Amino acid sequence: MDSNVTFRYRHPNLAFEAIIPKADWVNEQSLSFQQDISNVVKIVNTAYEHGEYGMWKGDTMRINDKEVLNRLQNEKLLLLTKTDEQDKPIGERIHGCIHVDWDYEEGCCQLGTFAIDEANRGKGIGKFLMRAAEVYALTLKDCTSLQLEILSPMEYEHEIKVRLDRWYTSLGFKTDRVDRFPQFQKDYVHICEKLACKCKFWVYEKRMMVENFA
Repeated sequence: MDSNVTFRYRHPNLAFEAIIPKADWVNEQSLSFQQDISNVVKIVNTAYEHGEYGMWKGDTMRINDKEVLNRLQNEKLLLLTKTDEQDKPIGERIHGCIHVDWDYEEGCCQLGTFAIDEANRGKGIGKFLMRAAEVYALTLKDCTSLQLEILSPMEYEHEIKVRLDRWYTSLGFKTDRVDRFPQFQKDYVHICEKLACKCKFWVYEKRMMVENFA
């Protein structure tokens, strides 16, 4: 698949790599790629169901097949795959992903729908995938900053959200801790009514420099 990949970043020790398939290849394979897309949808929605337990009324899908395909067609979805599973279809080798919206704002890449399947959590793979996103945004898309967001309950501490805040901070992300929930309501009006609790919405940013990737 080398000729069909626009970006590849290999883990230095483990059998993992982060790839972004070329848009042309995705378009050519869009029909046969359906099972792969469905696998990504399952990984993301399962991860967010776990990471945002208690925050929603019933099931709320974070992403659907159409959105995944659109991101792949625009080379904005970084896929986590295993290099020791080359004999399997790519869909069966996908174990996580992260949305890299490299033209979100001038010089800024927004990250989202960050997910890893349950079997591979707790191995440091998340840090590797975040690093791959940084390399892609800086070296191929000339972005100088990354931005991400955390939605969390306002009236109680959500264990996973607290852990995410600490983890992102340890990776160099900073937040002014200003609640931007009104903006979240405006951007995601179609799902706000499904929230089961009052929430706050924090934005995190990280500045990047080329010398850090030498």
